[in-house]
Amino acid sequence: MLRSYFVIFCVLLILASCTSVKKIAFETDLTRLINKSEVFEEEYVGFSLYDPSNDKFLLNINADKYFTPASNVKAFTFYTTNAILRDSIPTFAYTRRGDSLFVTPLGDPTFLHPDFQEQVALRRLGAFPDENIFISYPEIELKPFGPGWAWDDYEYDFQPERHPLPIYGNVIKVNVTDSLTTISPQFFENFVDMDGQRAKGRLTDQNIFYFPSIEAKGDTIESIIPFKTSKELHHRLLADTLRKKVKEVSSVPYFMADTIYNGRSLPMYATMMLRSDNFIAEQMLYMSALEKNRSSIGEHISELANNELVFLPDSLIWVDGSGLSRYNMVTPRNQIALYTRIYRSLAWDRIQLVFPNGGVSGTIKNWYGAEEPYIFAKTGTLRHNHCLSGFLKTKTGRILIFSWMNNHYTRPVSEIKVEMQKLFESIRDNY
Repeated sequence: MLRSYFVIFCVLLILASCTSVKKIAFETDLTRLINKSEVFEEEYVGFSLYDPSNDKFLLNINADKYFTPASNVKAFTFYTTNAILRDSIPTFAYTRRGDSLFVTPLGDPTFLHPDFQEQVALRRLGAFPDENIFISYPEIELKPFGPGWAWDDYEYDFQPERHPLPIYGNVIKVNVTDSLTTISPQFFENFVDMDGQRAKGRLTDQNIFYFPSIEAKGDTIESIIPFKTSKELHHRLLADTLRKKVKEVSSVPYFMADTIYNGRSLPMYATMMLRSDNFIAEQMLYMSALEKNRSSIGEHISELANNELVFLPDSLIWVDGSGLSRYNMVTPRNQIALYTRIYRSLAWDRIQLVFPNGGVSGTIKNWYGAEEPYIFAKTGTLRHNHCLSGFLKTKTGRILIFSWMNNHYTRPVSEIKVEMQKLFESIRDNY
């Protein structure tokens, strides 16, 4: 009997040794792939790989160093907003007195947004018989641009201005199909010059738009430009849509007793993450700040770091909701901690729905493809910076969590992605 136990012990010891050797070889191969790459040796690389099933890091390269995350910041916005707002999107707080409706806008980016067809809040506002709508704004300040944003990107579709009462996505759309041109919202039709020779764009501080003469041949050509926001403009747009009088009041002598919701929050989260929508991300952070009664976005982020994100191993340098700012800095192991919380708090099918799927959807639709998706992750790209953090499903069915941050490269980003894919495929096939 003792001999049998001894044989079993020896077999288990050999198996454990083999597993350890295989693990060391796997980690060595991954490290070699990164360190020996001519592409990665020219940049600043951070990489962390974690197995949540046994709470072990498989590889760490500069995991405690700070990197510019770009839109990887949106994962922090998603996690905290989801925890605060839950399942519904608050659009207006309101109360009624006499023939007047008093409302406070709550920053909902989906309100009259052309990509969100279910406009419950619009129907609710239109259903009230009141002829006058009085708007009282929250006290929290929301500047059009976030800290560290590029001021000369004002006319690009990836940087609409922030506003407490967002409307139509804070952009205009020009669609040309053959000889038919449509401008949305129609309110801006007289502010668009379609016949000039100027390049597409907008005057810096005015809502005067320019589009070169174009003619679609069978396809639809769509152009999007942010408009210059102001309370007066947003009131006019809302009044034009509702056919009601809209005015601002400095204060409301009544308690806003009720809330109008614009639908479920999941489509908003998915849209923000899949196409890395900066506008939606910024408004989401603002909405959660209002929900928490913060006095500013800065205070809100500080409180999130000290409460909802207290589990992070490193200090979080976070200033906006979208990642447009180069002031943001994050460590790879902070990303691992965040994604581990997401993995343990959300159902896997919801994670697959919200995060881009390699080769299938979102910002990695054209990368990391396979017969079965194996990468589910959020990109983050600014000039000379590209990051990817999320989940990797191996061929054995394991779910691993990774964060890959590439900063300060000068070569085309496609070359970075090719090298990243080699490593991902090695992990997928060998772990």
